[in-house]
Amino acid sequence: MSEMIRILNGPWMLLTDPDNRGLEERWCEGDRDGKALAAPVPGLIHEVYPGYHGIVWYWHCFHSDMIVENGERLFVKFGAADYMVQVWLNGQLLGGHEGGETPFQLDVTNSIRLNEANLMAVRLLNPTTESIDGISLKQTPHRHKSNELLPGLVHNYAGIYYPVELIKTSVAWISDVFANPLTAADQIKLAISVNNYYSSELKGRLTVYVRSADSAIPVVSQAIDLAIKPLEHLHELVIPISQPRLWSLDDPHLYNIEVYLKTTIKDNIVKSSFHTRCGFRDFCVKNGYFRLNNKRIFLRAAHTGNHYPISWVVPQDQGLLRKDLVYAKACGFNMIRFISGAAHPVQLDFCDEMGLLVYEETNASWHYADSYKGDISEHLDDSPELQRRYRHSYNEMIKRDRNHPSVVIWGLLNETYDGPVFYYAKNYLKELRKLDDSRLVLLNSGRFDGQLSIGSVSNPRSYDWEYEWGGEAPGMPRAAKEWGQEVPAYVEHAGDIHAYPVQPQSSEDDQFIRTVGKNTKPVFLSEYGVASQADAIGSVRMYEQLGVRNDLAEVVLFRAIAESYLKDMDKYQMNDIYAFPEDMIVDSQRFQARLRLKGLDQIRSNPKICGYNLTGLLDHAISGEGLWDYWRVWKPDTLDAISNGFAPLRWCLFSSQMHGYSSSKLRVEAVLANEDILKAGGYPVDFKIRGPQGTVWEKKTWLHIPEPDYGEECSLASYVLDEEIMLEGCATGEYEMSAVMQQGGKPAGGRLKFYITNPETLVSKGDSVTLWGIDTAITNWLRSTGLQCRDFELPALECREVILIGKPNVSFDQWEKLLGRIARGGTAIFLEPSVFQREEDTLGWLPLERKGKLNNFYDSVYHKDCVAKNHEIFAGLQAQGVMDWDYYGRIIPHHMFEVEEAPSDTAAAAFALGYLCTGGYASGLLFGGYSFGEGQFFINTFHILEQVNSHPAADRLLLNIIQYASRDLKKTISEDSEETSMLIHRVLHNGKATSANSGDSKDELLLESFTAKKHL
Repeated sequence: MSEMIRILNGPWMLLTDPDNRGLEERWCEGDRDGKALAAPVPGLIHEVYPGYHGIVWYWHCFHSDMIVENGERLFVKFGAADYMVQVWLNGQLLGGHEGGETPFQLDVTNSIRLNEANLMAVRLLNPTTESIDGISLKQTPHRHKSNELLPGLVHNYAGIYYPVELIKTSVAWISDVFANPLTAADQIKLAISVNNYYSSELKGRLTVYVRSADSAIPVVSQAIDLAIKPLEHLHELVIPISQPRLWSLDDPHLYNIEVYLKTTIKDNIVKSSFHTRCGFRDFCVKNGYFRLNNKRIFLRAAHTGNHYPISWVVPQDQGLLRKDLVYAKACGFNMIRFISGAAHPVQLDFCDEMGLLVYEETNASWHYADSYKGDISEHLDDSPELQRRYRHSYNEMIKRDRNHPSVVIWGLLNETYDGPVFYYAKNYLKELRKLDDSRLVLLNSGRFDGQLSIGSVSNPRSYDWEYEWGGEAPGMPRAAKEWGQEVPAYVEHAGDIHAYPVQPQSSEDDQFIRTVGKNTKPVFLSEYGVASQADAIGSVRMYEQLGVRNDLAEVVLFRAIAESYLKDMDKYQMNDIYAFPEDMIVDSQRFQARLRLKGLDQIRSNPKICGYNLTGLLDHAISGEGLWDYWRVWKPDTLDAISNGFAPLRWCLFSSQMHGYSSSKLRVEAVLANEDILKAGGYPVDFKIRGPQGTVWEKKTWLHIPEPDYGEECSLASYVLDEEIMLEGCATGEYEMSAVMQQGGKPAGGRLKFYITNPETLVSKGDSVTLWGIDTAITNWLRSTGLQCRDFELPALECREVILIGKPNVSFDQWEKLLGRIARGGTAIFLEPSVFQREEDTLGWLPLERKGKLNNFYDSVYHKDCVAKNHEIFAGLQAQGVMDWDYYGRIIPHHMFEVEEAPSDTAAAAFALGYLCTGGYASGLLFGGYSFGEGQFFINTFHILEQVNSHPAADRLLLNIIQYASRDLKKTISEDSEETSMLIHRVLHNGKATSANSGDSKDELLLESFTAKKHL
């Protein structure tokens, strides 16, 4: 494009301007006080001034030996500077730019000094919560930035984070070339921008060479003579390409475009050139399914925040820019979604070369403001500049990236509610098509706007929002404002959907994923996934290893999370579970891989899901969301899980119970996901279930794939097995269902583990128990196990007792009586935390003087992990470590006690690292015991009573708890004493919970992500 380029990267000098004095005091002429600090360019201001937001000034001194003659021009080009900048050279204002993701250049021809020192000054505004120069953060495209760094948010970064270049051009030069391959016509349409800085019209000649990327010989060349008028003008050419080789996932063939301009000024020959690449491919949605080069594909995508350690958007290790893409391709993804932020240009080059599709958005696609108007949010404050900034953000990204064949989707919004921003995006389509009519455009990922009469898709060459997915159609009413209640984040009948069910996922939610779209057109599941715990300890160690300063925001946050976790491991006596506390995080990551595969079973078994965008590619935004961690280290078992789950031909196996009794009926299902691999016909298949005794069930059958109707295609998934079986008399243990195709194909997958308990092993080893607030059905079940049951309301016996407490109607006198019986040597088991509710105080009756909080924890994509000790209450159960959701099912609780007094006996606690709450961390007690006088009591949040006599783990856990609590029954009961009376008085009269309304305290700390807002 130019004859000479010089890089003006670091070192630069940087100084904050908190009082906004720099303009008035002419800081454009230099750092007069000598207080500026060296700063990296590319880099962020927060690497030098952690925690600062507002105005800063950059300075850079350089020499130039670029001689300008014959009308040549010099420009300074910034790859990107976030957010608003003004630039001076040698005290002369050159101009400015607004926006944080795209390049701009300014003419320095008349300001630069040849072979002398030149001082460049840059005033940069990093918008913050307070208005500066009439601009505040939420009034700009800011991708959910926040001054306070918390998990799930983006740090409010700013700086010059792409290279700065000094460029010399000829007087007439090519500034841009848009190469638009027309696959159907075997042509490349070129739009060539030519600038003429001469005072009059010039005659010139444009010559174009098109070469295959793997050959130096031109495929075709073409030349035209043209008149070049002053300033910038557009010239269009159509280049025919005979039998063009298509760009595809497996053969990403590229064409090099070389454009040369030659003019003559006063007998001087002036030349300019521009080089770019393109590729022939068609990508669209047809009949509800994605198609690449007229072949249906199942879209396998994941979104990335594109975050990097230390400097967020400027990787310290440039190899990280490619590593995410290599990892993604290796495990089976065919698309990367750059969510709410444009990709680095080098990443798009790499995607072009390796055959990886790109779905790209800008910082303007996703914003949270401070408030909601009913059910309509203020995504981007509705300022007069809103529409202009939105359009500007997208116009610049599209012009920068539209030559990349890998970029196949422009995404305009993410999770944006009905309101001004939604309509700006909807109406922007016509302007977008003037810049690029060759790509698929998606309106609003998740369709939180609820406007089902507006389609989600605009196919290439289309100027309309089309109705390709879900129940979207003309005249459809707006989605009810209660949407997202049954399946969080899901808008009923929408075509572009998100789903973030409460975890552990219920059987109803499992079925939703397997059947969504059944009665509509296909749907695109553009967000769904489950995180692990964030590796805060590992991150702290990496910062120490690299010698990173301790006051960087992410270092401070990770260290605080790690220290809180280590402190709580001591508090709850959990350090004997693992060799080291960080091993719990590894356990969580391994468990996450299993959940990923389970989710892919459900997704791939649904033939109406046309594509899936996984949440998320990496642990961006200080979370555990990714397949690999923040430092690009694979999480254990994840590569195998994802590559298995995305195999084009694979088994999806299901069991109606992941842990059930051998005496119960078991529904087993098998679906074959088939991405047009197997043709219509019959295929022999075998199924087996094996366990501790060997094979306990088997079946031989046939898979029948019917011939599709004319013009149609085979289903993406075929039912093979749906059978109700009994495993009567089978031993307790782990079982595995297996599937194999005996001829015609080799599907991946085909293994499903589940658990069976033989009810004959369920015999109580306790003696007797006193019941208070336990219903008749559970009482009868307890008696059936051999326990003697006695009612609490009967006169107390003169011996120690175990008191099992459910949901009684309580009074002050009853609590006083209960605590008296505990203090004399009894053992109480509180199975329901709701029993402690005392008026508005959720823990008002808890018999502790410092009561702490009861947190109703929201578990979804981000969740806590419940960790069990090798404790007697887990005898005969899966224990020691992260509790398996398949094994324990709906026993896993959402409540946890945030206690101030450490328990004397802990069996299980929960931890959430990298959670969307203040501090990024939460923890709590799930089951623990406290001494009280001569007796003790246990508090519990596990959902035991709801699962008794239906879930084997609940039954065994309850009997184990009773047995464990019965250890001291043979000891002598104590007499009432003044000391115990005073203890009871203090607890009942003086003890107060930390918060009168602590039941939802963690929910109140959740950030304004969708899930938080819908479930506060």
